[in-house]
Amino acid sequence: MAGGYGIKTIFNQQEDIENTKIKQQELAASEKQKAEEIAKSIRQKQEENQKSENEISKNIHRDFSKLKEQNKDTIAWLYVPGTDINFPIVQSSDNVYYLTHNFDKERSSMGWAFADYHNTFPILSTNTIMYGHTYRETTIFSKLKRVLKDSWLNNDKKHIITLDTEKERLKFQVFSVYTTKETNNYLQIEFDSTEKYQNYLNKSLKKSMKDFHNDPTTNDKILTISTCYIDAHHRLVVQAKLIGPA
Repeated sequence: MAGGYGIKTIFNQQEDIENTKIKQQELAASEKQKAEEIAKSIRQKQEENQKSENEISKNIHRDFSKLKEQNKDTIAWLYVPGTDINFPIVQSSDNVYYLTHNFDKERSSMGWAFADYHNTFPILSTNTIMYGHTYRETTIFSKLKRVLKDSWLNNDKKHIITLDTEKERLKFQVFSVYTTKETNNYLQIEFDSTEKYQNYLNKSLKKSMKDFHNDPTTNDKILTISTCYIDAHHRLVVQAKLIGPA
């Protein structure tokens, strides 16, 4: 009996070992399948995002007549890759109204994105300046802070900003991204001399957190996007030079 019991025990132990191995193999296969499914899902999402972004960048169609029916102050459409900035820009007779009104001219603390009232459209000024709130995640320029991430800074495809006017579609290439204390020294639209404009460009390049290897010259027109950063006393600034029609 003892010998038979020992043989049976050994057999049972061997069976348990085999069952354990099978279970481990099944778990490993299951985990591998889950990992492959997750990886596939991530790839599909990345492909969808890239496709969506490519479609946006290639197929921006703006019917300004319809936009102006909704808001006669519409003067442009701005698209910044890698952010959620893809909407109309308005312009009032001052730089105050759209701080407290949305695109439908309804009272709103989130405001809307607007061009400096000194700027000209569709023939652009030397420096076209645009503003918008960012103190909440849902405010108009809240996602502009994505430009501070390495994934944006190191992706050249995201550095081409598209600006539609009623006349044409224009491309701007980013040359400076920086944060600064509240100041107006970068909010200059025209310049009295080539020397003053060059000094302005030099300061912008020096302040940039990255060298984009895309230095503008005094022959270039530029775009400046400005919003609050951290608090009301700091600014995030993105600047790009006009490189031609899209």
